[in-house]
Amino acid sequence: MVSSAFVSLKNSGLGRGQILRSLHPHRTPCRIKPTLPSAVSQFGAQAKAKLSNPAASGELEDQLRAPLEALLADLAEACGLTRSDVVVVGETALGELKTRPDYAVTVRNHLAGFVEVKAPGKGADPRRFRGHDKAQWEKLQSLPNLLYTDGNAFSLWHSGEPVGAVVRLVGDVETAGNRLEAPPGLLNLFNDFFQWEPIPPRDARQLAETSARLCGFLRAEVTEQLGLKNAALTSLAVDWRKLLFPEASDEQEVWAFEVSGKHVVRQWFSYRRKSRERPVIGDRRNSDLGKIQPDHWLAEYTTELLNLLHVLGRLVALHPAQADLLARICEGETTPAADLNTEGPQAVAETGSRYGASIFGQLSFF
Repeated sequence: MVSSAFVSLKNSGLGRGQILRSLHPHRTPCRIKPTLPSAVSQFGAQAKAKLSNPAASGELEDQLRAPLEALLADLAEACGLTRSDVVVVGETALGELKTRPDYAVTVRNHLAGFVEVKAPGKGADPRRFRGHDKAQWEKLQSLPNLLYTDGNAFSLWHSGEPVGAVVRLVGDVETAGNRLEAPPGLLNLFNDFFQWEPIPPRDARQLAETSARLCGFLRAEVTEQLGLKNAALTSLAVDWRKLLFPEASDEQEVWAFEVSGKHVVRQWFSYRRKSRERPVIGDRRNSDLGKIQPDHWLAEYTTELLNLLHVLGRLVALHPAQADLLARICEGETTPAADLNTEGPQAVAETGSRYGASIFGQLSFF
């Protein structure tokens, strides 16, 4: 019965895939694993369709985004990963921003690297850039794993140093379509990108260099946002600077942050040294547990440090609002200390409760 049905379908002129779907209508067709040639061919076809579309508007590199995201997923599979292992997160496309790369890439829920996209024809060697692109590269080169592409070429950079040579595709991404090809070196480049892992600093000098690069990148991003008059930062930074650091620049405020006379960033580093001259906090008695310390820079230290700097930046930005809140409270109706000693605790008035709620509501962004 099945044999005769197959013969009938075969003689019907249907293709092999159509015949199989007719015989097994409820079976999900198998997905063919992408290869380097197939992935690049599909990338070329999608890029050409986007770049040549008369309805396309904006920057040329914006038209490469969707084809590039598909290429990253395909090449991840070709490198032995699954499509779900790799997630590409796009940054907000704002032309005036010079610091943030176009994409952050995570592999198995861990940040693996960044991708910066340029318009076709600009190349993928940032050392040759001029103007805006050069200024951007001077900041992005602090990143430990960064992929550059203009659709025609790809290059990989670790902390400003090239990893191998620039890999150029065979054909023009704007016109080649599915005839676009790539040399085998492209797969090696992407494999290095996906498989990157942090290299712990081997000594104090490397630790300082790594920390300085990351802090410099974060400082550049915050400074840039202040220069763009970002309301979440600019409007809150002025009063605190006038109060505590009248001569300080944006770059100095986070570094100078103190709590109860303790320099926060310096203390963070001191608690992670291989050898500590003093006990950590509290009890001054020494313990053998205090001798158990990492002998190298841990990967999670990088994440902790960036989180710390982000928190300090938000605290710096919040301080003017806190000062304004205190001033508004002091300017309102108050109770003399002598009356408190005489009358005891007082119930909070309903109007005062609403007033306080409205003020604290303005601080909800934090």
